[in-house]
Amino acid sequence: MAVGLFTFAISSALLGTIGAISRTEDQIWGYYVFVIFRVILGIGEASFVPLSVSIIDDISPASLKSIYMAIFMVTCPVGIA
Repeated sequence: MAVGLFTFAISSALLGTIGAISRTEDQIWGYYVFVIFRVILGIGEASFVPLSVSIIDDISPASLKSIYMAIFMVTCPVGIA
């Protein structure tokens, strides 16, 4: 799970720099690099998101489960954006 989270974080950061790099290089090169980083991001996300939901469900108090799950589910897409 930690390796997946690390992969997700690094590929997210690298995706943010693709816009600056692709303006100076050939646009096709930037597109292929973007696709590769998106694939790596998906692999990293797939390794920790399903486990995170069950861990949050196990450790959260019964009265706050829905709030914890809502915060986690919102931060996944917002973090990428």
